[in-house]
Amino acid sequence: MKMRINSKEVIYFLSIFVCLICLLIITATPCAAEVELAWDPNSESDLEGYKLYYGTSSKNYGVIIDVGLTATPSSPSYTLTGLSEGETYYFAVTAYDTSDNESDYSNEVSKTIAIPDTSAPSVTITQPTSGGTYSTSQSTVTLQGTASDTVGVSKVDWENNRGGSGTATGKNDWTASSISLSEGANIITITAKDADGNQGTDTLTITYSIPDTSAPSVTITQPTSDST
Repeated sequence: MKMRINSKEVIYFLSIFVCLICLLIITATPCAAEVELAWDPNSESDLEGYKLYYGTSSKNYGVIIDVGLTATPSSPSYTLTGLSEGETYYFAVTAYDTSDNESDYSNEVSKTIAIPDTSAPSVTITQPTSGGTYSTSQSTVTLQGTASDTVGVSKVDWENNRGGSGTATGKNDWTASSISLSEGANIITITAKDADGNQGTDTLTITYSIPDTSAPSVTITQPTSDST
């Protein structure tokens, strides 16, 4: 009897599939974990049910659950809930008949319950200044900086409170190019995000002053206002 394991995180409903010869992982941010185990059905006519064995060390199963006959006998499965984050669990299944004869263990599968990443990335604006304010007479500005995360930065976004937003190029070293400014104060917020939805921010207030391009006027009044 071969057994498969399908781990589904409660909040995100994403799956991790483990079988005897292959492994496919789709990562998510778990807040609580449930593991769905599925195995090949027993074909004996006097099959009474199945027992699930699991524990936190290989071949040493501290918990036994009599799951009986599952709702879909052709595709038996069982879902465990309330598993501890950061713990590795080992699973095996047996079949038993109406005379209470029990089979050997199936192949063993294991699953480590991921610890959720709750740490926000850090992000710092370094150019055109690392201070909190900046003044310019240019109508656009380019910001640069750095970002980091315990797992990895997935992207860096920018937003101007006077209008406009976008995604910077780069992640750990990023550039937000040619951000349009409105006259007066513009608060630019840089947001670094990771794959689990955590985010960190840094802001820069840029004061844009429209340059005076009008030439002064001058008039001769004495000894005459005439040109000759």
